[in-house]
Amino acid sequence: MATDHTVTELVVLLREGEAAASPPSPPADPLGPQSQTMDALVDELWSAQYLAPGALCAFAGDAVGLTGPLPALVRPTASHGLALRFPAPPAAASFVAHPAFAAPADAAVAAGLLAAPPTILAFTTRSPDESLEALFRRGAEWEDGLEVCLVFAPVPGPEEGQGATPACSPDAFTSDLAALAESSLAGALQACPGRLVTPPSSGLPPGASHALLARFARADQAEAFLSLPPLVAAAGGPDAAAAAGSPLLLVGLEAWSIAPAAGAAQPPPMGAPR
Repeated sequence: MATDHTVTELVVLLREGEAAASPPSPPADPLGPQSQTMDALVDELWSAQYLAPGALCAFAGDAVGLTGPLPALVRPTASHGLALRFPAPPAAASFVAHPAFAAPADAAVAAGLLAAPPTILAFTTRSPDESLEALFRRGAEWEDGLEVCLVFAPVPGPEEGQGATPACSPDAFTSDLAALAESSLAGALQACPGRLVTPPSSGLPPGASHALLARFARADQAEAFLSLPPLVAAAGGPDAAAAAGSPLLLVGLEAWSIAPAAGAAQPPPMGAPR
């Protein structure tokens, strides 16, 4: 039976700094954060789920390059990505503020391992109710693949001289995109759309209001999704989006691969890759 329950998706985007290409050196504080490479930092941030309670699942990996029209129109900027699911926005906010997450992230910025503080976005979405495996993203099919995150902002309205009335609401538009991602056109394992609940200081593009997080088993499936006409129009600027009746512009696109955890702080639960 369908429910009206929601979950909160938290996405953390990392951009490596100049120090990432240098040989690691001993940490200044032997009792402080220990990450000296990007792989170690990603593992440490992923492992924070065991010290900061609330996460239902967590996945992380290196950015992947995708072909097609969208990566050329909206260029990815992250070198690594991390996605976590929480029962509600306060739990996601508590995780970001917890020292197990915040301390290594701050130390990596100070050391130049990260070029800037992590870009953080959170959004609420309908709770997957097909099964517990879908909710907790457990099972063999979740052990690898690609995570794709899209960020949207409203198309300027007609009063600003930018096109006509959109054909649908922003919520309906992102829900329709999620349905297309999960259809036979792209074959996503799961696609979750929603409204952002992230504070403005999160490093998101100006005006960002909605996001969509989708998991694909293969790169060609993700590229098929990103080549669909509604997304291409949304990425083409205000005129193209308005002409297509889109209420939203695509202002952010990131994709990263999922790999099994290596060097995590403690063994992950069954079926929980890093």
